[in-house]
Amino acid sequence: MSTHNPTTAAAGGPDKNYNSVSAFFVAVAVMAVLYAGWWFIVKTLAPHSLHLEFAGKEIVFADFQKKLLGGLVLGLVTAVAVFLAEYLLAGWRESSIRHLMFGAKSAWSDVVMFLLDQVRLTKVILVVFTLGIGLASGEWLHRFVVQHTGVEFGVGSWPVWIQLPVVYLIYTYLDFWTHRVGHMKTFWPIHRFHHAAKDFYILTAVRVHPADLSSLFILAVPLMFIAPSAETLFLLFAVQSFVRLSIHSRIQSNWGWIGRWLVQSPLDHRMHHIRDMSNGQGENYSLMPLWDRLHNTWRPGGYPELEIGVDDKDDRSYRHGAWVMPDVVRDYVDFLRNVGAKFGLCETFYPPEIPTRTKPSAGAPNASGPATLQKAS
Repeated sequence: MSTHNPTTAAAGGPDKNYNSVSAFFVAVAVMAVLYAGWWFIVKTLAPHSLHLEFAGKEIVFADFQKKLLGGLVLGLVTAVAVFLAEYLLAGWRESSIRHLMFGAKSAWSDVVMFLLDQVRLTKVILVVFTLGIGLASGEWLHRFVVQHTGVEFGVGSWPVWIQLPVVYLIYTYLDFWTHRVGHMKTFWPIHRFHHAAKDFYILTAVRVHPADLSSLFILAVPLMFIAPSAETLFLLFAVQSFVRLSIHSRIQSNWGWIGRWLVQSPLDHRMHHIRDMSNGQGENYSLMPLWDRLHNTWRPGGYPELEIGVDDKDDRSYRHGAWVMPDVVRDYVDFLRNVGAKFGLCETFYPPEIPTRTKPSAGAPNASGPATLQKAS
């Protein structure tokens, strides 16, 4: 079988085979080993409750083991797993750790957003920026419907092994539309903050603007409305955290057939972040490529040297360092100006249209390569 990829060649990348499904299984194996090891350590060594004395007062941490196996710590363990998998598969020279140690400015923006997310300050900023709308809850909506209609639909009583694939399919499809909304002209300033990253350093996955409400209303609220069990949500969090971190890694693989259908790969997500706007930007939205294929937004062909970031005319002079708040506020103001323009209150900040892909016209040269542009709606 030929490994030639016309899309990659047309984009100017090396004609090289990155078709390595084994890399995906190595990354999954590393994650599984670290999860199992952490679970064993917690269950073997950690007390069920922790009692500390401070200033003459006793402080009790009930369900201490449960906290050590909760979402916050799980996210940290997942990040460690992906960093380790990247080191094993890409080597020290290409590793995100090395770039972080030697001061890549864009990487430090990622680190700061990761730390803000871990201490939940991004949630506080979300509530402030959205005037409290960010407190909306799918669980509240579920209870409201049950209370006023008597109709209850949930999958929480199903076996976990059935719940998880069903909920993951729903989650990835909702995430697909969340991502597409982020690339619409009105919402682009908010999502642009993520795309401003100049390279992938794993933690780029959490370089997300705190005022991003699309994920709340299109993804989180509807997902919680179907009321999965706590065990299923735990596993879903683990899986989606691994996928999001790994696709923003520097692993040089497209995951083979798995990356073409089931789990987006780092190289295909690099194509989504492509800086060269003349080829369009916005394909490969979903964590599961199946949804992109069904909606004709699948674009393979990413490669390690592909330059990513926002286009020069839309760069908006990002600082790319630890002090991210000026960029966060500026992008939020740009978003408000776009919303205001919809109601005729002001001019949009962003005169040029966001280019997206269209089908090449009949007879156009290189029909299999990068497609032409159209104005975004």
